[in-house]
Amino acid sequence: MTDVLQKVDVRIMSNIQCNGLYSEADKSIRVAREQLCAGHKEGKKDACTGDSGGPLMVREGKKYVVIGVVSGGIGCGRPLLPGLYTRIASYMPWILSHLRNDR
Repeated sequence: MTDVLQKVDVRIMSNIQCNGLYSEADKSIRVAREQLCAGHKEGKKDACTGDSGGPLMVREGKKYVVIGVVSGGIGCGRPLLPGLYTRIASYMPWILSHLRNDR
């Protein structure tokens, strides 16, 4: 654990590719469309214990956009086992319905 905010660059992969990787490790894990996967095939860089709830962000022009929330995986930084994230886009209607509209 650290008191200093950490960051790591990870690659986003398709759910089809991610399901293929996870099915080889644990057939009980199925990546749903409300999830997304990010990591590196060689492992090493990943979200880990204590990171749950943290953002997965992508750069769009000059700003960053949150596209996912750290939610799990098998271990940390293991080869061929990317991290699992909750896909923000799948919950946008719910999120927007709970935001206060001051306009």
